[in-house]
Amino acid sequence: MTTTVKPLTAPVLPDQEELIQRLLSDTPLLADTQDHLVQVVNVLETYGIVLDAYSKNLVDQGEKQLLNPFPSFVFSTRG
Repeated sequence: MTTTVKPLTAPVLPDQEELIQRLLSDTPLLADTQDHLVQVVNVLETYGIVLDAYSKNLVDQGEKQLLNPFPSFVFSTRG
């Protein structure tokens, strides 16, 4: 039994003027399909993961660097 895999084809994108018209008239850029919904949710989930890591990094920097405003004193007192 052989299975054939359909090659992925890139979606046809609308031209610039059609995109501008859709944006100005509040029409959605994507058709309301289940596949598009899954794609949008996946993008938002990935963006949330990135924002979570970024916020953890900011908190870590704040705790380690902002709470020690004069780290040069450490170097001047050693040695």
